Amino acid sequence: MVDELGEKLRLALEAGHFEAALPLIDEYGKAAIQAMRAAVNDREREHIVNEASSFLQDRLHLARVL
Repeated sequence: MVDELGEKLRLALEAGHFEAALPLIDEYGKAAIQAMRAAVNDREREHIVNEASSFLQDRLHLARVL
């Protein structure tokens, strides 16, 4: 679910559809939290947080450039 929402968010930003991207950011965050809750150990949770953080930082940079 996190990857699917991330892809939708990426496509929306790349297309310049910022209004469509805003709710996707919220959904992405919620999906990441759900994935962390479902994780079996701290290492997996840490990986999810790091991936989500890196992804969102990259998308923020892209949005600023566009």
